[in-house]
Amino acid sequence: MSSSSRKKASAAPDPKANSASPAKGAGAGPLAASAARGDETAILRAIQSLREDLLKKIDDNAEMQSKELRREISQLRDELRSAVDRVSSRTKSLEDRVESLDTAANDHSDLITTLERDDSKRRRGDLNTGEVYSLERLTQIRSLQSHRFSFHSTL
Repeated sequence: MSSSSRKKASAAPDPKANSASPAKGAGAGPLAASAARGDETAILRAIQSLREDLLKKIDDNAEMQSKELRREISQLRDELRSAVDRVSSRTKSLEDRVESLDTAANDHSDLITTLERDDSKRRRGDLNTGEVYSLERLTQIRSLQSHRFSFHSTL
């Protein structure tokens, strides 16, 4: 029943209820009508009181449910914040690890480059030393040949 329908029901008493009861007789008409109106008013007041009580209970129930929902929402927010904080912490930890591994990889790459350069220098040095040694041997061989040649020519 809508709010306006309820107002109409409480504002307009039933005209049949105002008529005197046929069982009471003709002499009791105005008193019976007055008593009937008094009973009707009492009933309407009782109905209004029940209506107000029901509306109050509905409001109280709605308020209680609203508080419960707010509490649950707050609890869910706290759980979500906690989960986000854990994920953020793990993400930061992983970013730090990746950065550390990247730095180590760059350091190893630099070390490998340095070792390859040093090895290349050493090999070039070995080649140069070998060339010098070969040149010395050639010089010695030529020198020996020239001595032999001169020895053979003196004979």
